[in-house]
Amino acid sequence: MQVLVRRYGNLIELSSAGGPLPADLDALLCAQLSYAHKRYVHSSERSQTGGSAVEVTRKALFDRDEKGRLCTCAGFLRRVQRVLKESGCEAAYQDKTPPARLEALRSDMDNVRRHFQFRPRQDEALQAILSHRSGVVEAPTGFGKMVLLTMVCLALPEAKIDVTTDSVSVVENLEEFLARHVKVGRVGGGACKTGERVTVYTADSLHRSPCDADIVLVDEAHELMADQAASRLQRYRFARMFGFTASPEGRFDGSDVRMEALFGETIFQLSYQEAVKLGLVVPIMVDWRDPPIPRPSYVPTHDTEKKRRLIWANEARNKAVAEVARSFADDEQVLVLVDKVEHAIHLGACLPGWALVYGDREDKEMDSYHKRGLVGERAGMNKAKRRAIRDAFLKGDIKKVIATGVWSRGVDFPELQVLIRADADTSRISSIQMPGRVSRITKLIDKQVGLLVDFRDSFEPSLSRRADQRRGHYAKMGWEQVSWPSSL
Repeated sequence: MQVLVRRYGNLIELSSAGGPLPADLDALLCAQLSYAHKRYVHSSERSQTGGSAVEVTRKALFDRDEKGRLCTCAGFLRRVQRVLKESGCEAAYQDKTPPARLEALRSDMDNVRRHFQFRPRQDEALQAILSHRSGVVEAPTGFGKMVLLTMVCLALPEAKIDVTTDSVSVVENLEEFLARHVKVGRVGGGACKTGERVTVYTADSLHRSPCDADIVLVDEAHELMADQAASRLQRYRFARMFGFTASPEGRFDGSDVRMEALFGETIFQLSYQEAVKLGLVVPIMVDWRDPPIPRPSYVPTHDTEKKRRLIWANEARNKAVAEVARSFADDEQVLVLVDKVEHAIHLGACLPGWALVYGDREDKEMDSYHKRGLVGERAGMNKAKRRAIRDAFLKGDIKKVIATGVWSRGVDFPELQVLIRADADTSRISSIQMPGRVSRITKLIDKQVGLLVDFRDSFEPSLSRRADQRRGHYAKMGWEQVSWPSSL
């Protein structure tokens, strides 16, 4: 049987004799074009319904036209062709996409070389992008993805390029870096000015894009796979789509498969171990600590209150983390990462003199902490304050910082020697992204390894299980782990 696979831009349509596919083949393809979507059910909702903590439903990544023909994203083209071949079907492929602007795809590698000297395998990654219609670039933090994004903008001097990512702070850093080499505009995070050719969008502001770009570059692409962001990316009907990530798998909701739907298959891949061998990053060593911490007499069942009691405002745990943080020399650069502003403030009270970094907050929003003596009068935070602390940390004028997730990605501190994780998170993506802060190589100091300090938290079984999960994530990355209690 012959199946017509017709492509139009970033969509494909499947039909047989101009109509729907046979029921058995249709069902087989539908199973391949859907995934098990997981949703975490908050404790407040569970208390009303009595259901489990995780709700699983089947989510379709396809649709049907008025004639019942199957339609899906063009990134699934290779997957669809494999399924048809394995089913003994003949796939007749037609591409009805309007021709791309030739000038937009005309590359100028000399323009790239005028601005950058290629690090190992960066030229290969750039050529993969220039020679493919779409694809995923998978490389560890520290490879230089921000540089690679800029190289694409330089290599295609006539192309209209949209760059996007989820985090406002990363968008700000992208804009700042790109502006050193190309004219760039920014939409989102308080800005609304498109560039003549290159514009950086926050994911939340993608609805403002006219979606007429020739090229779309998505940094930290794994973070834009939820429904809203993914649907906004699908509005780019004819753009060449490229996703950049260090962690293409590991989303709790299971929506990793959308990476393939939107961008297609991986066109460039570099493992952490290979990056170490190439001298792009240093090895990471995980140092597990398990200081004696008393278990609270009462542990709430409500999710937020439980985190507050066990982690954010747990004075004994914060003091133990602070003691570890203070054990490093004054001239060593140390970054402590936490999950929430509340945790940063409580931990900061145990580490006076350490700089705090978090998302935008008005001074009045911090009044409740000020009244309790946890922060000063002007504890608000904005882009200018974050940038000032970042620049001072980068220069080495500031050596000790406590930061929320605004510094878990999109920042580069080559002299950072120690990263302390106090967040107790279980996300595989976080376990890959966060340690990347300490992996950078610099000639300014003799950094043989990047030290990641994490906590076993054996005082509380639920936190201990979280530590077990993080240990598994680190093991998959091939990172050396020391000081894990041998009796456990």
